[in-house]
Amino acid sequence: MNATPTHHGHLRRIALLILLALPVPLAFAAPSKNAYFGANTTPNVIALLPMPPEVGTPEEAADRESSLSVHAARTPAQIALGKSQNKLTVFHFSPAIGEWFQKAKLPKTDALFAKIDREVVPLIESAKKYYQRPRPAQVASDHFKDAIAKDETGSYPGGHATRATLYGMMLAELFPNQRAAIMAQSREIGWLRVTGGVETPLDVYAGRVFGRALAQSLARNPEFLADFEAIREEIAALATPAAPAP
Repeated sequence: MNATPTHHGHLRRIALLILLALPVPLAFAAPSKNAYFGANTTPNVIALLPMPPEVGTPEEAADRESSLSVHAARTPAQIALGKSQNKLTVFHFSPAIGEWFQKAKLPKTDALFAKIDREVVPLIESAKKYYQRPRPAQVASDHFKDAIAKDETGSYPGGHATRATLYGMMLAELFPNQRAAIMAQSREIGWLRVTGGVETPLDVYAGRVFGRALAQSLARNPEFLADFEAIREEIAALATPAAPAP
């Protein structure tokens, strides 16, 4: 006998309850024993983020219409900036911090954020595979021919918004006097994905939530905190002018 829609819905609720009971979904667990994000420290993204709105609902239509209107109002400068951030690194935050904030000058900082990226990017990709939300161009290709990136992965949660929020929260701790500028740039990086036609506002909002959860997890990790203090010292040494010779 064929299962009814009600039966399918009941099974899905049971499966979701099982997933929520786990400390972290196994598919999202970082593999390395030296990783910052392990089985007990990776945020449970399924419990953290709601399902995106169903296709055909007013909520989903409003989100799609919003992304279309933002993309339609794009400027050449916004598109150029968005494209320049397609391969996002922490050093894209130099406008908020200073021109001296460069990869070549900060090898320990570069290594720490590269390690975080190696762990966080697979977590984001796993979340995208779970939610399987189509990108704007996959839904309305005629309206997004000039999207700043051609990506076939899902859009929810937004990857740039996740990483920019995580980077921003870490950098704000390192540069408290520039906190406002750093967090404003963090938000801009995520929003440029909407302007650039590759994500919707809901994708970006979900990424910001995920990024905050990842940052909060790192803040409770002793190994990370020790490594973080090492880059704090590296940055302080570079940012503080050397005393003149006697």
